[in-house]
Amino acid sequence: MPLVVFAVAAAIGGVGNLYSNWGSTNSFADGLSYFVNGAVGGAVSVVNPLAGAAITGGANLVTDAINGTLSNAIADGRLVEHLLWSAVEGVGVSGSGSAANNLATKRFGWVEFGSMGQLSASEIAALQLPKGTELTTTLAPTAHAQKVVTSLPSGVANASKAVSNLSTSSLNPTHYITKSKTTMQTLLNDIRANGIQESIKYVENNGVKYIVDGHHRFYAAQRLRIQNVPVQQVQLPYGGYKNIMDLMMEPGKQPGFWNFLK
Repeated sequence: MPLVVFAVAAAIGGVGNLYSNWGSTNSFADGLSYFVNGAVGGAVSVVNPLAGAAITGGANLVTDAINGTLSNAIADGRLVEHLLWSAVEGVGVSGSGSAANNLATKRFGWVEFGSMGQLSASEIAALQLPKGTELTTTLAPTAHAQKVVTSLPSGVANASKAVSNLSTSSLNPTHYITKSKTTMQTLLNDIRANGIQESIKYVENNGVKYIVDGHHRFYAAQRLRIQNVPVQQVQLPYGGYKNIMDLMMEPGKQPGFWNFLK
């Protein structure tokens, strides 16, 4: 993960926390303290939002105690209100990590190198690859970032389960369309003429099936009203999906052209 993501998250958290506590800022030291509280929480929230919120909320209370804001709240009978507001400030700062990641991956297309998926030792052993067989790696753009998909040479069996057919209604996408209008129209035409040639890969967690490869084939099947599609169940980690948190659908929407393709 680029260090600049942490820097952006720290800047967002610091400025946001300072703005939230501007009314309690009586000196440069107060302002610097609130900024640092938010900056540290924002940076931490990149990897752990809950910890980032706790750090900022707790540090703000310490600053409030030092500059007298907390004692004033106690004197006015607003202690509970003040504690709740500190918690809200922490939660607000915890969103800095998500905002920074979103800016880095969606706006600038940076690859989150820490998310490059690798086959586990057990999966490699299960493959029983012939000696000298090499794996190839390709980049597949997604809403999270460019996820790295590790594939096998033709003719080599995959360690995942056999291909079967499932209804599109039973599959859950994890990102929206990222390909161009021309590419999607070409895909629609190809599937209309030849069907889906490559299975859609999914991971199952608590009975829910999450797509990890084949989103555009899935969306094309929906548009063409194909009820059953070829699928193959795989296990995490797979490609850029390291854990169940990577299976959560990120906020967004389909590109406008998608409503007009046929």
